[in-house]
Amino acid sequence: ARTILIEAELAKKATRKESPWNQHQAWYRTAFPASGELDFKTWQAKQNAHYKAHPPKKSKHAVLWKEIQEYNVHSSAGTTEHLSSWSASSMIMHVRDDFSSSASYWFCTHGVHIAGIMIFPGDEESGRQASGFFLGLTS
Repeated sequence: ARTILIEAELAKKATRKESPWNQHQAWYRTAFPASGELDFKTWQAKQNAHYKAHPPKKSKHAVLWKEIQEYNVHSSAGTTEHLSSWSASSMIMHVRDDFSSSASYWFCTHGVHIAGIMIFPGDEESGRQASGFFLGLTS
């Protein structure tokens, strides 16, 4: 999804690769979603402990890090089959926000109105609910 925005020059491509910590955070949210049993600080501490217990440079964790990197490739490419309900909704909302910000910029600087529609093709209900028509608005 982000690739479409980049190609349409409505978003900028990142110049740096995601850090292992950022990749781990994205993967961990899907692999071990926060539950009502733990408060957020405790869940974050468990995530941090998991990262420290499985450093990316250690060969004995190569299988795990391959899974984490594949998850991130699928997520950034916009494929949805590996996304949790929360991740699918988050991805859609992030793309909508980026698109709306860029559309607002084009309207403010060039007087061009840009509208879009986001259709989530996956099975996750929250992703479908986040889909819809959007545009950049100015106040």
